[in-house]
Amino acid sequence: MRKAYIFDMDDTLICSDSHIYVYDQKNELIEKINSQQYVHKRDDIKRYHQNGYLIKTCEFGGDGSCDHADHLSYQHLMRGETLEAQISILRSYANDADLYLVTGRGNKRETLRNVIKERFDIDIPVEHIYPVSNCAYMEEVRNRLSEEELERLGQITNFKTNSLYDILRKGYDYVEFYDDDPRNIETFHRLMEHFCQSTEYKTFLIRK
Repeated sequence: MRKAYIFDMDDTLICSDSHIYVYDQKNELIEKINSQQYVHKRDDIKRYHQNGYLIKTCEFGGDGSCDHADHLSYQHLMRGETLEAQISILRSYANDADLYLVTGRGNKRETLRNVIKERFDIDIPVEHIYPVSNCAYMEEVRNRLSEEELERLGQITNFKTNSLYDILRKGYDYVEFYDDDPRNIETFHRLMEHFCQSTEYKTFLIRK
C-alpha cells in the first residue's frame, strides 16, 4: 500500500516568532501578524493588498527571490517551538511512507529541507517540499498540471490547492493531511471527494 503524509509547517510542526508586517501609504507600521493570527486575517491581508499597502513577509521567506528573506525565515524556524506530537508522526513514518511538506512560507525548498534535517534528523526529499509563497516554484507546479486538470480544479485552484493536487495525483492508496487552518482542511476534503474517491484518507486540524 502506497502511503503519503502531508504536513503544514507553521503551527503544525513548528511555532515560530515570525510576523507579517503591514505598512500604510505613509510607510507607517499599522499591524504585525503572526502565523496563528494569519489563519483569521487572510481576508484582511487581501484588502491591504488591494488598498496598496506594503506587506513585508521576509520572516516567512518572502516570495523566494531574496536570499536575506530565505535566511531570516530559516533562523526563525530553527529557534521556534516544536510541536512534538506531529514530529513523532514524522519520525514514525519516515521509513515506510512518503512525507510531504506544504507550507505557506516562501523559502527555497533546500532551506526547508535543511530545517527538518537539522532539527529533527528527518530527511524529506526536496521534490516533496512545496513552499507555496515561492512564486517561481509555484509556477513550475502549475505548469506540471494540464489545462484539463486546471479546468477541473476550477474556482478552488490556487498555489496550495495546486500543490496538494500535484501530490494526490501520484495515486496513493492512503493519505493523511495535517494543518492548523480549517480552510486548508476543507480544501483537502474537496480535493479528495472530487478526484480521489477510492483513496482512504484522514485529516487532522492541529490546535496548539
